[in-house]
Amino acid sequence: MARIDRRRARRGAAVVAAVLLWSPTVAAPPAAAAPADRSTATYGLSDCPDNYMCAWEHAYHQGKYIYLKTGCYDFNSCFASPFRDKATSLWNRTPYDWCFYTSTNLSGGRYEVASGALIDNVGAAWNDQFESAHRC
Repeated sequence: MARIDRRRARRGAAVVAAVLLWSPTVAAPPAAAAPADRSTATYGLSDCPDNYMCAWEHAYHQGKYIYLKTGCYDFNSCFASPFRDKATSLWNRTPYDWCFYTSTNLSGGRYEVASGALIDNVGAAWNDQFESAHRC
């Protein structure tokens, strides 16, 4: 009887080991960060998360981008890679209107982005001018 129990125990251990080896790994979701730095890689429109304000360096939501939850007073200090004077296209996926400013500390010229607005190109007058942003 003792031999049968040992064999069953070995088989049981082998089954558990096989299941552990073949089980898919589930990664924990990344922690929410505000503002989040995506300024060192290339992303597209589909990468802008719900409930964030996103800004891309090129028209039509191409190139490096940042996303904001509450705001940033200086795009060069909020992100690992400077983003001041780089924004060209925007998507406001928040329930709030946002304001982008041509100077740090929410000063200078103000460009308003309505809640839900998808802006493919801010236009020549505003292109690469923003240095800070916040909910209006």
